[in-house]
Amino acid sequence: MDLLQFLVDEGFCGIMFNSGSKEKNIGLDELESNEQLFETMSIRPLAVQYFPYEKEPYMVCTSKETNRTIKLIKTRSHSSVIGR
Repeated sequence: MDLLQFLVDEGFCGIMFNSGSKEKNIGLDELESNEQLFETMSIRPLAVQYFPYEKEPYMVCTSKETNRTIKLIKTRSHSSVIGR
């Protein structure tokens, strides 16, 4: 499955996660492939759980060694811009 393309198709424009003591914000448009996405997140997931209906959508990537929670950033919908 192409996770990067799936996230873009679902309307997400970025991801946010903690790496050590720093919070990283990455725009999906900065990434060109799943490989680059996984390198950026510093995890090679064996499983991905997706929670799109939470107040702040997120996914959990699980590898042999660790789990990483990734916050998903949505683009603004056109309907919120039209009324301005």
